[in-house]
Amino acid sequence: MKTSSFCVLNLIILQCFLLNSSIAAQDSLTKKAEAYIGVDFATQYMWRGLVLTEGFVIQPSAEISLNQWSVGLWGSTSFVASENKELDVYVNYNFKNIKITVIDYFTYADSAAPAYFNYKKEQSAHIIETNVEFTGSDHFPFRFLAGVNLFGDSAYSTYLEAAWLTGLGETDIELVAGFTPQEGYYNESKKGFTNIGANLQRNIPLNEKLSMFLKFSVFYAPLVKQTYVALLIGLN
Repeated sequence: MKTSSFCVLNLIILQCFLLNSSIAAQDSLTKKAEAYIGVDFATQYMWRGLVLTEGFVIQPSAEISLNQWSVGLWGSTSFVASENKELDVYVNYNFKNIKITVIDYFTYADSAAPAYFNYKKEQSAHIIETNVEFTGSDHFPFRFLAGVNLFGDSAYSTYLEAAWLTGLGETDIELVAGFTPQEGYYNESKKGFTNIGANLQRNIPLNEKLSMFLKFSVFYAPLVKQTYVALLIGLN
């Protein structure tokens, strides 16, 4: 009888231990997972030397990260109805100063919105890119990115970017140069430097939970011989 009671007591203690371990593991998982929601307002949507909208845009975003992994959504909507909209989905993996990303770009127009889940070749409005980025460090203040379009681009266009990371007071500065080694997505008839310029960025805390992000960009696009200036204001 004593032996039976002792076994039952051990089983109860074991179950309590397993239950506490499970709760602790769930709490640990919850604490490690982080969610981010933000929205940006920009005077112009410029990307890698391409002007994707001429006027103001709203660019909402959301991301969930756990350990080294992140999954997110990013969108861009113009105030001009005739300009294209964009909805991107991405997954990235961070390891120290290396970030590997797979991103699905989906661009559409209100007048002829394609089916989102149409991934048929030559019909899809999706372009899928994978890129690898060295994000820089205190001892080596440079950022490098290499990306290639794997779907939705028959030229499999490649984009290479290098940036020097510096600062002035509380303002972060990036001096950026982007390059494409072939004709394709970034320019149908030329290859070379797509953009050369600078980003000036500053984060301004508004309260314990909200901050404002300011980004001023000025770029020269050698392939089209144009200079562009844009201001972005973000809230997160």
